[in-house]
Amino acid sequence: MILTVARADDFYTNQAVMQDVWSAIVNAKMVIGDCSGRNPNVFYEIGISHTLGRPTILISQSVDDIPFDVRYVRSIVYQYTPPGMK
Repeated sequence: MILTVARADDFYTNQAVMQDVWSAIVNAKMVIGDCSGRNPNVFYEIGISHTLGRPTILISQSVDDIPFDVRYVRSIVYQYTPPGMK
């Protein structure tokens, strides 16, 4: 299986942003949500992913950035350094 990566903020169409995000999640085989910094948009998109039943992988630079109500989902904590990015 070949996978490609697309970030929600990299879509450039004439549609509303949320239409692009919704469409991308609907068509995704899996979603990776970076919880670092507690960005509300990321949590909204994780919620859409969960609603649609998409496999969702949570990553974060700190476990403290993952809210308690989704900490039951396995997550990957990484360091934003060259070795950590591997």
